Amino acid sequence: MTTGGNTSTYGFLCEHYVNNELVTEFIAADIYAVKDDMCYVDMNSFGQGDTILQTDSRDRYTVGTKAALQGVYCANTGYTIFRTIEIVEQNSEYCIVRKGTSYGISVYDHIILEGSNVNENEMIY
Repeated sequence: MTTGGNTSTYGFLCEHYVNNELVTEFIAADIYAVKDDMCYVDMNSFGQGDTILQTDSRDRYTVGTKAALQGVYCANTGYTIFRTIEIVEQNSEYCIVRKGTSYGISVYDHIILEGSNVNENEMIY
């Protein structure tokens, strides 16, 4: 994970083929969680088989493994953003989630109650 040029946007240096030519480019990515040595990102930014370059070494990682994350959609700024959560306790009416989860929710976030009806970056009226 690195920042892109003159911005503070996080993303990855990615190698992939375009018209049979190997191209390296910075791809900004929505980061959902970092656990152990894995970084969970929006897969709409990457293709199966793309190669991510480690900026401080010659290491490479081929995009391939997918995992489901538990989370909610927030609409604090008028459009939906996926945030990960860790459920501590729940019943049929509500959930109590772990406080301070990286890339998670905060107090007073506007949570979408029915997440199956929305998509990432969807405008909410």
